[in-house]
Amino acid sequence: MIEPDDRLIVALDTTDLTCAGNWACAVAPYCGLIKLGLEFFLANGPAGVRALTERPIFLDLKLHDIPNTVAGSVRAVLPLRPRMLTLHAAGGAAMIEAARNAAESIGAARPMLLAVTVLTSLNSASLIATGVHDDTSRQVLRLAGLAVSAIGLFIAGSMMGTWWSLVGMSIAAMGFYGSKGPFWAMPPMFLTGTAAAGAIAWINSLGNLGGFFGPWYVGLMQDLTGSYAGGLYGLALFGLISAFISAFFLHIPNPAASVPALGALEAAE
Repeated sequence: MIEPDDRLIVALDTTDLTCAGNWACAVAPYCGLIKLGLEFFLANGPAGVRALTERPIFLDLKLHDIPNTVAGSVRAVLPLRPRMLTLHAAGGAAMIEAARNAAESIGAARPMLLAVTVLTSLNSASLIATGVHDDTSRQVLRLAGLAVSAIGLFIAGSMMGTWWSLVGMSIAAMGFYGSKGPFWAMPPMFLTGTAAAGAIAWINSLGNLGGFFGPWYVGLMQDLTGSYAGGLYGLALFGLISAFISAFFLHIPNPAASVPALGALEAAE
């Protein structure tokens, strides 16, 4: 964790290495980390990062690709010893887990991974225009919840028999409950009136059945394998499947929502 005195992070938003070096020297006595973004990294490469030794580095690269590629990207920057590294939560739980596993390959010196949910430059109209038929705050909650749940289930499954398993389950529960609320807004995106109400009731009924299915499934896997880990990994898989299905429906064009979105974009121009 970051010490209280090191929590001030200064962004060096420039592509000029000399300018960045001067700024780093000036702010080093007063901050904990210096942040370098994608523009600086592309302009100066790893050598540019190594040249700035005044304070620990926060690499704000916002990695987003298939899990294997993101894991390889994390391993590629590990020799630079960044204290923090960003990636997009929209890449999904599998991508986040792959990045985490890659970062842990260097042990205690691993960077802190920060998952970016929704860019601050995007508003609700922008999200609708890109196929996400929900407002910004709900999208942030949904993606953050999925990311937290993935981390929690991984901890619980890999630390069975220790108190860390309880911690992992608690984290997973926080993620699931935190992302549950935004899903209630999904039926009205495609249905109206009694149809939307019926869809919400259907989701609620299936969710209640899941409360019975989950313990039964975990117990069954424990009987078959002798460990609860298999059941937890299975529930994690079900969660990923539901996330992919939800993401698919969120990207179905919504004619009712597209009209105000286009109007808002034209007004912004």
